[in-house]
Amino acid sequence: MGILYGVGTYGTADEALTVGLGWGFAEGKVKDKPILLLGGEARVSNSAKFITENWFPPNSDGGLISFGVRFFGDNLAADLGFTYPAGSDVSGFPFLPWLGFAYNFGGKE
Repeated sequence: MGILYGVGTYGTADEALTVGLGWGFAEGKVKDKPILLLGGEARVSNSAKFITENWFPPNSDGGLISFGVRFFGDNLAADLGFTYPAGSDVSGFPFLPWLGFAYNFGGKE
């Protein structure tokens, strides 16, 4: 079980758009319709970007929408964002919080 996918990003370090398609597979069979990924980022300062990553499964009226801010330095990045299950009946505050950290152990070249 897994996914065959292709993803491409177009843009600069300040602004970029990402598009991807992925086909699920299991037991030797590949799905005929892919899941769609649309994402992007826009730098708002020397150490912060607005980010979004959105997934749209085939044969669905919804998807998973996310947006947030990425704070970054030379080796550490932290994401603070929210996800929203579009197309679902969500009551109350509809956004699920998301927090992520990444550390680059490699040195600069």
